[in-house]
Amino acid sequence: MAKAAKIRLTQAFDSHAQNINETFQMLDQTDGGSLKKVEWSEVIKLGDEVSKQATIESRKGERKLVIPRLSGSVWEACAALKKTPSSNYTAVGRAITQVAVSIKDVIREMKELKMDSTLDHSAEGTDKFADVSNQPNEDDGLNMDELGTDLSPEEMTVAQSTISVISDALLVIKELIRFISGLARQPNMSESVDSLERLLGICQGIGGDVDELGASVYPPQELSLMKTTGAKISSRIERIRTEVAMLPGSPEGLYQVCDCLDCSLRKFETLLGQLNTGLEDKIEGLSIRV
Repeated sequence: MAKAAKIRLTQAFDSHAQNINETFQMLDQTDGGSLKKVEWSEVIKLGDEVSKQATIESRKGERKLVIPRLSGSVWEACAALKKTPSSNYTAVGRAITQVAVSIKDVIREMKELKMDSTLDHSAEGTDKFADVSNQPNEDDGLNMDELGTDLSPEEMTVAQSTISVISDALLVIKELIRFISGLARQPNMSESVDSLERLLGICQGIGGDVDELGASVYPPQELSLMKTTGAKISSRIERIRTEVAMLPGSPEGLYQVCDCLDCSLRKFETLLGQLNTGLEDKIEGLSIRV
């Protein structure tokens, strides 16, 4: 009898161990492109069922070693799953909100920039590219690490225009979150998951562009890079318009803030173009004098 019970226990253990190994192998696989997407609510229901099955295996007295520990791990994973967003709209909204938080941090840091108090702000002093032929060639013991990040008047003008662009980009992100929240309250919206994912990707791209702009305003400012980044943001805003146009709801508020951002971007591009042209002219004149 003892031998038969041992055989049955061994068979049961081997069967469960095989099931667990197959489960781990399945989890390690990359999702296939043909798999059907489901709502988060369905995922949570499946997690509840897995949790119940794991609890049943934890309570069987003859399995006191490996199975209880594995069941406990499954139960913890299922409990963590319950804390995930209840819908795709909530998940995307939270992810886009993280982009908004990051953009707010960039704006806060940029507003801490200040004008270089050591510069002469007179008409001549504002010319960063004045004749340097009379400047000493030696560094006079100057430590580059001590120069700081204070901006010249021209650089401050660029920084202020950049803040305007980024602030308007933040308004677009906020309005998009509001629009998505409105979609979540409408019935039969399961078919819009792909659009939500694309909108999230666009917003994350804008977040990366904002980081680039924020880094570019510190001297020496990279005007060409800033112009390119501004063009990227403009392109992404157009993609947002395209995606939103295919969804139900009332996007008028979103379109309005997109128009404001487009206006800021045009002013930003004009400013950079003027400064870049002036820089080239001054460098050319300096080369001739040298």
